[in-house]
Amino acid sequence: MFKYAGKRIGLGLLNLFVIILLCFVLVKNLEVVRETAASIDPERDPYLHARMVARGYFDPLMVQFWRYITNIIFHWDFGVSMSMFRGREVTEIYSTRLPPSMIMNFGSTLIATPIALVLGVFAALKKNKWQDHFVSTIVILLISVPVFVSGFALQYFLAFRWDIFPVWAPPLMEDDSWFRWAMIWPLVLPMIILALPTIASLTRNTRAELTEQLTADYTLLARTKGLSVTQTTVRHSFKNAMVLFIPVIIISFVANFTGSIIVERMFNIQGVGSLMLESIETLDYSLFMFGTVFYTSLGLLFSIIADLMYGLIDPRIRMGARR
Repeated sequence: MFKYAGKRIGLGLLNLFVIILLCFVLVKNLEVVRETAASIDPERDPYLHARMVARGYFDPLMVQFWRYITNIIFHWDFGVSMSMFRGREVTEIYSTRLPPSMIMNFGSTLIATPIALVLGVFAALKKNKWQDHFVSTIVILLISVPVFVSGFALQYFLAFRWDIFPVWAPPLMEDDSWFRWAMIWPLVLPMIILALPTIASLTRNTRAELTEQLTADYTLLARTKGLSVTQTTVRHSFKNAMVLFIPVIIISFVANFTGSIIVERMFNIQGVGSLMLESIETLDYSLFMFGTVFYTSLGLLFSIIADLMYGLIDPRIRMGARR
């Protein structure tokens, strides 16, 4: 297990390095980015210009990349914002935007998991009956409808027409705490919108895996020995189905982060997703590079955790073992 984890972490760091290198070179070679950096006037904005010079923004390309990597490794320094927050540290900006995104994504996962678990188990126990077809129809609708379509529909009816939820999230102030109910309440509707495709994905996976377990030989043997359907499902089939279900939850949490980019823009939520879009629009490549590193690292980390969960849930699975 530890050897396999070490290999996965090493490959993950290698992938992260390659992605950073490609993004850095491509972004730096954009003409508009070079013009933006060259437009910084040392007389008009000496503070920003001095900070950019200190971080090697005007050095040759590979020298810039070497200084960028060494600053990250040894000083956790991702540079400074050039246009959106002129002169401010990139890590400081993202630290203020991370809490609402984390709350929204954790909340959507907490909403989706029990609902998907109940629907998946119910559909598996009622296989090929009208209840199963009904749940499958809902799953297909939730998967087929894009998040921006369902989001605008729910925002229009639940927020604008019926005034159940706020239409927009309030602006994020520097001294605001995102753990106050007044700040969390506007995130409930975005949580529900993000949870819809997650519910569909988890329900489909739960139904498929539990159906396979319910028709396995060991399940039929347990039934012939006198166990009821409930006993067989709870004691045997459901436990084995969790081997796949829990890693899928972890992967879905990462997928919610990518989907939250659209939802944050719809509800004016000042999170990391909207910050990523704003950095692209304003050509603030320091913010864009940190967002790239953040999302890539998050995906690689949780993919490793999801793989390791197989061996933790079922000790019979030996990760990385040879046949």
